[in-house]
Amino acid sequence: MGVNIRSSKSREEVGNIVGVLFGTMPFNIRLSPLERFSIIHHYMNLAKFLPQPYFNRYLLWLATTLLPKSLSVALLNWGASSSTFTISNVQGLHSPEDEISFKLLGHDLMQGVGFIPLVKPIGVNCTLMSFNGRVGISVVCDKGIIPDAHAVTQCIREEYLALRKELGI
Repeated sequence: MGVNIRSSKSREEVGNIVGVLFGTMPFNIRLSPLERFSIIHHYMNLAKFLPQPYFNRYLLWLATTLLPKSLSVALLNWGASSSTFTISNVQGLHSPEDEISFKLLGHDLMQGVGFIPLVKPIGVNCTLMSFNGRVGISVVCDKGIIPDAHAVTQCIREEYLALRKELGI
């Protein structure tokens, strides 16, 4: 999972400062949507305070800048071989002081969608992006593992709507 390791002081700087976190997600939790969300939120918040995202960012930088390409690719493939899927949430504009108008060819940008390309051997990538009061979901799957990415997206959407309903949103 990508983890934002940008300090609050560097908010105006351009570019991503992301560390990588390898975590174990608790699945098959037979509780209410809010209880499932709370458990996963707890797991991920604990993991974010570990040095792992910073350490992994440094290792990725080291591998991609100092090592020969063939060794770098082999190292990255070895690291990815223990991953089942990647998930990233891209935080968009979220508070009144952040109200900035983004335009593309003279038109207001109304919604954004994040995207992570598939990297072997990882078979599923999921990106959630909040922007302009909306949440966009992007799911990319290896058809050999999950033939219907839309079914995965629908499951995520159903869980999101169930959580919103339970929260009264």
